[in-house]
Amino acid sequence: MHGVLDTLFPDHPDRAEFLRQLSTDILDELLLRISAFYHEMRYQAIQQQEQVSSSTLKASEARFQTLVETMNEGFTTMDTGETITLFNRRMEQITGYCREDMIGKHVSVLYIPESQEILTDQIKTRRTGKSSTYQLYVAHKNGSRVPVRISGAPIRDNQGHYMGSFAVVTDITEQIE
Repeated sequence: MHGVLDTLFPDHPDRAEFLRQLSTDILDELLLRISAFYHEMRYQAIQQQEQVSSSTLKASEARFQTLVETMNEGFTTMDTGETITLFNRRMEQITGYCREDMIGKHVSVLYIPESQEILTDQIKTRRTGKSSTYQLYVAHKNGSRVPVRISGAPIRDNQGHYMGSFAVVTDITEQIE
């Protein structure tokens, strides 16, 4: 480009320099605009992907919530401190307690004194990563004992660390009688 402008303007080197600078400035501005356009398109694509991911996650959470609330079995989760973090509608029926009364309480409050040793042993089993099925008695709000079969399993994070456990709780009163 340097030689072309000098050939076009042999008697006006200042014009050639002016046009060189102008072409450089125009090229720089064009590259900046192309770059800004690319980044804006990339940003919009990322935003759109995040919206799709967010919508998918919300739909998945809603399906999970529906499943947990409409299942015919009790379902509860606890954290590493053995505090109840989830308590479904069927657990309310089995225990006589509403979820607002149970979430945040230690899991042992659900069971009669004679079931506490088994519960403690099963929680230790969960911490080792093992699932199991066992029977306990729920201490119903009305004072009665409700026989239940519990299928418990650990909850782990992506690195495999213990984060708590969940239990599917089945009222076995009819099978016992």
